Amino acid sequence: MHLEKIEIKNFRMLKDVVFNISDTSNQGLTLFVGKNNTGKTSILKILEKMIPGSGGNSFEWYDFSVDFQIESLKLIQEYKFNDLTPQSLGIELILYISYSEEDSYQILRPFLMDLDEENNNIIIQSLYVIKDNEIQNIQNELLKMGVTGTSIEDYKKFNSFMRRNLSKYFKLTHKALSKDGSYAAEIKKEDLRRLIRVKSIKANRDISNKSSDHTLSNISDRLYNLMEAQVPKEYKRFQETISLTDESLTTAYAEVFKDALAQVEKFGGSNDANIEILSTIQEQDLLKNNTTLFYNKNNTYIPESYNGLGYLNLIGMILEIEAIAKEYEQYNLEARGLNILFIEEPEAHTHPQLQYVFIKNIKNLLNEHKEKNIQTLMTTHSSHIVSECEFDDVIYLSNENGQTTARAFLDLKEIYKDDDGTYKLFEFIKKHLKLTRAELFFADKAILIEGDTERMLMRYMMESIDQRYMDPLILPLISQNISIVEVGAYGHVFKHLINFLKIKTLIVTDIDYGKHSDKGRVTKCDYDEAKLTSNATIKDFFNVDGTDLELIINYSEEDKIKEFCKIAYQTKEDGIQKKYVGRSFEEAFLNINFEYIDRIKEDFISMKNIKKFTKDKTPYVLVKECIDKKTSFATDLLFYGDGKWKIPKYIEEGLLWLRKDKLSQK
Repeated sequence: MHLEKIEIKNFRMLKDVVFNISDTSNQGLTLFVGKNNTGKTSILKILEKMIPGSGGNSFEWYDFSVDFQIESLKLIQEYKFNDLTPQSLGIELILYISYSEEDSYQILRPFLMDLDEENNNIIIQSLYVIKDNEIQNIQNELLKMGVTGTSIEDYKKFNSFMRRNLSKYFKLTHKALSKDGSYAAEIKKEDLRRLIRVKSIKANRDISNKSSDHTLSNISDRLYNLMEAQVPKEYKRFQETISLTDESLTTAYAEVFKDALAQVEKFGGSNDANIEILSTIQEQDLLKNNTTLFYNKNNTYIPESYNGLGYLNLIGMILEIEAIAKEYEQYNLEARGLNILFIEEPEAHTHPQLQYVFIKNIKNLLNEHKEKNIQTLMTTHSSHIVSECEFDDVIYLSNENGQTTARAFLDLKEIYKDDDGTYKLFEFIKKHLKLTRAELFFADKAILIEGDTERMLMRYMMESIDQRYMDPLILPLISQNISIVEVGAYGHVFKHLINFLKIKTLIVTDIDYGKHSDKGRVTKCDYDEAKLTSNATIKDFFNVDGTDLELIINYSEEDKIKEFCKIAYQTKEDGIQKKYVGRSFEEAFLNINFEYIDRIKEDFISMKNIKKFTKDKTPYVLVKECIDKKTSFATDLLFYGDGKWKIPKYIEEGLLWLRKDKLSQK
């Protein structure tokens, strides 16, 4: 049994969201990723509130989406009565579940809506809506309160009324839907409870390193109770040990309390019966009050609270997963249902290496419990965890105008389909994210750069921009959540990914101009000889063949902005050469910073042929003759970066655009 899709309406930030849950890796693990405040926790909350027996609290007025709270007043005022309550007046959860022949017909039967043997799906709709025929009563109450319109004062009174009377007018119902949604049959809570079980390990889990804390020991007690039926020999041995202990303690008690009991008998307190104090140790109490988890370090025992929070968190999650798996195994003895394990932010308190260890091993642990039909949903803010998961099973959440949107990473696959029917570019994107920059999933903005020089200098240039263009109304670049990603010559390949993530992105690339050689090949040359560009990212961005170099150089700043991206490459700038366009960063830099470099060139370890570093040469020739290694040149600039050198115009314009908050700000 597998949960394939979740639809949610009007719940918190989840106004109208669809989560398509694939399982291409066949690991039963789906990862919900996204920045803070994108509704990841709300997925768990609505499952707990809607699915009976999941431990969720009752609904509150604040559980409704903000738009619903605003729109519902008008809907209620204008509603024309009939026997049915409209679905628009409440919270809706729809679960799409597939099943196989191995699953129990006994628990599936209440949800089967047709006799089609080819249909192996059931659809469950849970609604928290206004009770039938109660809308008129709400209208009457609102009129008594003087709520006759939709003014701010009316909304205040309406919200106050709904907060106080929500349970009076709303109810939770569950229905099984036909495949086309044309038919619905109400289902019992008991049937739904047998079909689906939801258990969670929450982000605010009770793990601490206070000396009085015994959280892990308590979990071990819980595990013991669950394993009682599964390890009868060990359990019997434990009982026998307790029985022998009881006998020894009873004998000791007889000696300890004999004088006191004799006094009791003198006063007739025994009602003609002999009083004895017996030892009656209970296994559960013994574990709960007298066991503590210790760490054995070189035969020295250390209490659980003496370890770091990261390790406590990791051990606690493993023990909880084991306990939940045992609970689900007991449920499966009755009937095989859908067992959902929801893990929130497993990275809490753990450093990156420990996060890698966790996610690598958790997949193996979950796989060991696969026969228990456990489907795991996990939320995370950790790029380290994401990079170790299958991207095909990632669902990306984003916040757009206060509402959550969800997109499965697998949706990108068809967009990246190659002309020959393969998916080489898609596989490249996955490999690149896995090996280098899964943090893009959590960034607000991004800078795509070509190589080491830009990577080494970009943070410095961002700080310089912040210092030169201070604005109290704009957050400094260095304080913004910006991911810098090195993409080499493949910036154009990331176009679809950026549009998928919907993050404002600056693409910094080199214009890479050249000329045709006698053999027809494109070769490097100085600006005055250049005729075309070989840069694939520029050609793809503008959809040109690159042969009209002047057209590309003269594109306006507006032309260089498309959807979520702005492209930045060398442009005309005055320096030792007037209106010069550098072919690379180094050429553009030397053109406007010749005097600065000339003063300290003797100190630069990246320089060669220093005597040839003269002002009468073009930047193209200077780079070719005098710069030994570009990465060493970048290091020299950082070491001698006293703020006196200038940032090339194309990078400065790009960073200023990126610093603005809104995409519409060009």
